[in-house]
Order: sequence, then structure tokens, then C-alpha cells
Amino acid sequence: MGVPRGDLHSPARARQLHDFSGLAYGAITPTDVDGLIEYRDKAVALFELKYHGQALLQGQSLALTRMVDNLERAGKRAILLVVDHEEHNVLVKVNAAICLVRCGYTKGRWHTPSKPTTLRAALDFFILGTKQKLLPTSLPTMDDPVYRKQVEDYLASR
Repeated sequence: MGVPRGDLHSPARARQLHDFSGLAYGAITPTDVDGLIEYRDKAVALFELKYHGQALLQGQSLALTRMVDNLERAGKRAILLVVDHEEHNVLVKVNAAICLVRCGYTKGRWHTPSKPTTLRAALDFFILGTKQKLLPTSLPTMDDPVYRKQVEDYLASR
């Protein structure tokens, strides 16, 4: 039986550390992206999960915002979302869909949600805007019963 879509194919390999020390170019070193969704050759969403309060490091921020800028110059819709999780135990899987968006970068600017917004809600908003070529008038938030139920179900399963 296959691995469910969106789940890790090899959790053991995901825990394996990679040594990039031989790949430095002066002060520039490799970075990673926690998530990337390429949507039908029209849009790209990048997202970075951070333990609550941890900063997006300057080099990573610069690399990811430049990627968004370059994708937009190429005619794609693009966004970078920085999301927070509260799971201290590194052995416990983080449900990325219910993590709260700290901020997002698109069209050359950083934005902060006006209400608590899950990563899933923000991605739905972004993808829906790509499909319809316009943005909906309201962004789903944790006030939305569907997303609230996702959070409650996840917390109850722990």
C-alpha cells in the first residue's frame, strides 16, 4: 500500500542530517524549504515552518523572498508563508495544515494576517485566487468552523 499524498515517503530519511559545509560560497550556504506547492504552472507557494518565536534567518529570508520576486517577474503568482507551530517534541509530527501563519511575502512586501489564519486557509485563499484570477473577499480564519474542527480533531488525537 502506498504512502498517503502529502505524507513523508521515508520518515527515517527525513530525520537524516545533511552536511552542507563543503558547499559554502563565501558567506553564502545552502538553505532548505519546508514546503513548496507548484500549482498548474501558474503559481508557486513556498512555506517555512518555525517553532513558535524562532526567526527566519536573514540568509534564508533573502533567498526565499528573491525566489518569490523572480517567480513573479516570470509571470507566476508566488507567495512565501512563514508559519508557527507549538510542538516542542521533535519526535511528534507537526500537522502543517493547522499551523498559524505568522507572515507572508508577495508582490515585494511582507504582510501579517489581521486574524489567526491556518496554513491551509492561506493556501486555499492563494490557490482559489489563482484559479479564479481574482481574490475572494474574505480569508477563512480560525473563526471558520471547518478549520476550528481540524484543530480540535488534531489536538484530541495527541
